[in-house]
Amino acid sequence: MAQKKPTQPETAASPRPQEQEAPAVPPAAPATGPVHVAWCIDVQGQGAAQFCDQLYVSVKSVRDTKRPEDEVVAHVCYAHVSVELMERLHALDADGFKVVTRHITDQDLAYWQQFTKHDPRSAARPWGGIVFARIWLPLLLPNVDRCVYLDADTMCRAPIAELAATNLDGKWLGMNLGSVPEYGYNSGVMVMDLKAMREDNTLYQRLGEFMAQYTRSFHCPDQTTINRFFADRIADIPREWNYPPTPGAADPEMMKARLWHFYNGHQKPYRIAADDFGRALVLWNNLLAEEK
Repeated sequence: MAQKKPTQPETAASPRPQEQEAPAVPPAAPATGPVHVAWCIDVQGQGAAQFCDQLYVSVKSVRDTKRPEDEVVAHVCYAHVSVELMERLHALDADGFKVVTRHITDQDLAYWQQFTKHDPRSAARPWGGIVFARIWLPLLLPNVDRCVYLDADTMCRAPIAELAATNLDGKWLGMNLGSVPEYGYNSGVMVMDLKAMREDNTLYQRLGEFMAQYTRSFHCPDQTTINRFFADRIADIPREWNYPPTPGAADPEMMKARLWHFYNGHQKPYRIAADDFGRALVLWNNLLAEEK
């Protein structure tokens, strides 16, 4: 049976693999029109407030750096969030900038959660099923052909339309190798050809089989799955679009970067230090303080 094209105004399509048919279709050139940016969030449990602020700053930074001529749609795919966060996000709506929210069901989270298991002897933090939602964005956003995916702990410092227009050269995902080479391409910032991924009608069947066989053994389950399963479908994007602020001495490259991603060394934007990393946090906190 061929997979049915999902239609859902509020609740996202199920990520579970289904029987599919037909060969892959080469990705088309990016279409003109709105720039689509997506986040996937679940703020249930410990650290929820911090994730709320991070997401808010990330979305706001995309709005505040967009060019006047750009139309940007911010898609927040969420599992559990507060009414307060929803209100804060929708208050960011402005001319040429629209926040759209899409619900991810507990059933879908449960499907993804089975692939996040760690050795119980490991001290590594547990992973939530939401980390896999980014891989299912072609189904979560059925009417979007291309998007930029961002983790919540990012801060945009240049028009996101410039990143969205990246030439993927026939690939599906545009990513940066990141500062920890053994983890491969960093999946916290991705340019995604959603249309091409959707048109490969066996994609999620093959992906489900791959994850069932391998993903439970991965330390970074989502990122390693993306690196291995999509290995021949990844194009390079410049590091300036996925730059990790880190504590230390002067870092002129960081201050010139077009998008900060606070992933290196688990340093998140919640403290101030007297170096360029501290300057990054000051700017992050200033953006949050300007909430309106």
